[in-house]
Amino acid sequence: MYFANHCKNATSSSVLFARHIFNQTSDLNHLLQDYKDFALYPYGWNLLHIVSIFYPKFFRTKGFNYTKFKVPFEVDNYHKTPLHYLLGYENINYLAVNDMMAYMVDYLEDEQVFNDVSGLHEIHSLFDSLSPIYPILFHKIKPSTVNRFLRLWSQPVFVPYGKELDEYGLI
Repeated sequence: MYFANHCKNATSSSVLFARHIFNQTSDLNHLLQDYKDFALYPYGWNLLHIVSIFYPKFFRTKGFNYTKFKVPFEVDNYHKTPLHYLLGYENINYLAVNDMMAYMVDYLEDEQVFNDVSGLHEIHSLFDSLSPIYPILFHKIKPSTVNRFLRLWSQPVFVPYGKELDEYGLI
């Protein structure tokens, strides 16, 4: 809870500018589609982080349609994802968390980052970041979404140059 409030009270000029842009638009879907590569530094936030921190109710509005935009689902400079910020509120809207988790799984499936060497670091940092909140996510998220996520999590990763990875112990 402290971290979500701390971020919500951030007052750097870049945060104030981003909040101004969001307050001036009536169609956040359009904004997310047009500015999918937007990043807010020094926090490392993209638009999904900003919406999760400042406008969490957006994910449960009638007009929300995440299939129209492809904002990268990334870990910020605090090693947090938009899911962390949605879970940081006192009154957690688990429907919004469910939508965000479905978006993350769809993004990872669509982008096929598992087959790209440059995406391996992103995927590993994403899974590492989410690991402390797996119990909450798996308890509150639709089983079909959890199943898709676990299938991605257990999928073999691309190995550059066809080398075999070392094995340490038995699984």
